[in-house]
Amino acid sequence: MKILTVAATAAEIQKLELRYKVTALDAVTEYAISRQPFGWHFDRVITGIGMMQTAYFLGRQLEKKKYDLVINVGIAGSFNTDLEVGSVVNVQSEIIADLGAEDGNNFLSFKDMDFVDADAYPYQNGYMHNTHLDKMVYPALTKLPLVKGVTVNKVSGRTESITLLKTRFSPDIESMEGAAFFYACLQANVPFIQIRGISNFVTVRDKSQWDIPLAIKNVNEVLEDFLKELSESPQTN
Repeated sequence: MKILTVAATAAEIQKLELRYKVTALDAVTEYAISRQPFGWHFDRVITGIGMMQTAYFLGRQLEKKKYDLVINVGIAGSFNTDLEVGSVVNVQSEIIADLGAEDGNNFLSFKDMDFVDADAYPYQNGYMHNTHLDKMVYPALTKLPLVKGVTVNKVSGRTESITLLKTRFSPDIESMEGAAFFYACLQANVPFIQIRGISNFVTVRDKSQWDIPLAIKNVNEVLEDFLKELSESPQTN
């Protein structure tokens, strides 16, 4: 089985790599985890932060090599107060929240604009959906909340912009790469998963309330549990 792991920064997947003594030198590095319980090769891509970098580096790698599964690991801010800081979520849909046009005091998303087909593949009413989740029946994943994501170029930190996102999209989480990851995987027709640790609530910016180390720790633990289950599954041996 060929697996590609994708993260915006090395720090977001470093916990797992340190545990298995992986040395990563380049933006795109192939490595083998030979210790039990894993027995196959992984590739990993560190894309850099944001949609542009994610789309380029992930798309380039998917052109180079065919994979059975692509896993995006990262952190996210939460609009949903039922999600605790440090909890881990499985993203089931994504939309680019700030792609569109201002119309006076209103904002027109790309799905509101007449010259864009909001239902052209890989979109459904402007959203992208992970259609592979019903096949990912592994306890490490099925125990995770399924969430709606919005992807932004600018992390939200003003009451007005936060309210606008909530009103328009009713999102659970916010990231800077999720929609680009969905788009690349859907266009390449490869099964994928996006799991994220909640590092903060999306509020007026107050980093004293954030816990990035906890979010990274927990999402890496979920990733490791999932890889163990995957390695023990008859379907992947």
